[in-house]
Amino acid sequence: MFRLSFILLSALLLISGCKKEVVNHSLYVGTYTDKAGNGIVACNFNSETGKLTVKGLAAKLNNPSYVALSHDGKRLYSVSERDDSKVSVFKIKKKTIDLKPISSKKVNGSAACYVSSDRDDKHLFVANYMSGNFSFVSLDDKGKILSVENLKPGVASKVDTTRQMAPHAHSIAPGPFNKYIYGADLGSDRIFVFRQKDNKFVLHKEVVMPPGSGPRHFAFHPDGETMAVLCELNSTVVIVKKDDEGCFTDVKGTYSMLPEGFKGFSKAADIHFSDDGLFLYASNRGHNSIVVFDFSTGIPKPVQWMTETIDWPRNFTIDPSGKFLLVANRHTNSISIFKRDVESGKLTFFHSVAGITEPVCLKFRQQGI
Repeated sequence: MFRLSFILLSALLLISGCKKEVVNHSLYVGTYTDKAGNGIVACNFNSETGKLTVKGLAAKLNNPSYVALSHDGKRLYSVSERDDSKVSVFKIKKKTIDLKPISSKKVNGSAACYVSSDRDDKHLFVANYMSGNFSFVSLDDKGKILSVENLKPGVASKVDTTRQMAPHAHSIAPGPFNKYIYGADLGSDRIFVFRQKDNKFVLHKEVVMPPGSGPRHFAFHPDGETMAVLCELNSTVVIVKKDDEGCFTDVKGTYSMLPEGFKGFSKAADIHFSDDGLFLYASNRGHNSIVVFDFSTGIPKPVQWMTETIDWPRNFTIDPSGKFLLVANRHTNSISIFKRDVESGKLTFFHSVAGITEPVCLKFRQQGI
């Protein structure tokens, strides 16, 4: 009996060891459509060769400037950044690139610029930049929109008289373990913390950012203990730790995203940790770079500014293998692909793919089209 069990176990291990690694991954590109674009573009990325192939238009939509994937990879969520904000839910088809519309709804806001979902995909969270409110969208099990709540806790900081004369919600997403929802308000210099109470979302706490910094996006370290907030207006990263409630409110330090001595125009855009948490990446528009931070000590230390082929990098992403970093170049209608050294975190330019009008958001799905 022991011999038979050993043979069966060995066979199972052999089979699992021979399982082919998935190297083709779907990449969805959110765009602006005011010029020549038409909506969400589908691509295929090979994480073995680094080749990016544009497959075509997946969904015709007005200014889908930010998209997100459901946690099971079966649905795609998108905002429409326009005067009357709209959020849309699509089903991802198995054999074609076309996205099948499930549901869409106006969220009583203006210029929606960010969407995310909770772990169970029962709620979507939307940031409306011009109107300054955050939208909380309830979904049924099939992705149909049931209801929308809105909260607008921000008050203009007025430090920057061009960009902060009103609240400007710029991103919103759940933190680790889904307990709290965090919303960045560029116009208020605040991170707002929300939670559910009696089946409604309520304001729980607020985190004061440096005056005039303009918090835009944020990222959570893989260990769930650190929040890195990217501030657009002064091109900095603010490191935030947890308080006694496990809520990110304890501001620890501010770190520049620009080289020492740089005096030109630049505004920060996007931020992501590597999967191992050893490196932190962020994008600069104006300086037109991806800054690579060593984060092995818990303090961001810049080790590289990659500028080659980068032009107005609103959004970027690391591919599922961790070996490549892709940048959406809005001004050159292209996506730049960089090889990523997993030991040093540094980037090397690999190649660039043109032909997508004003790409501004890149999101991977784990299996290719």
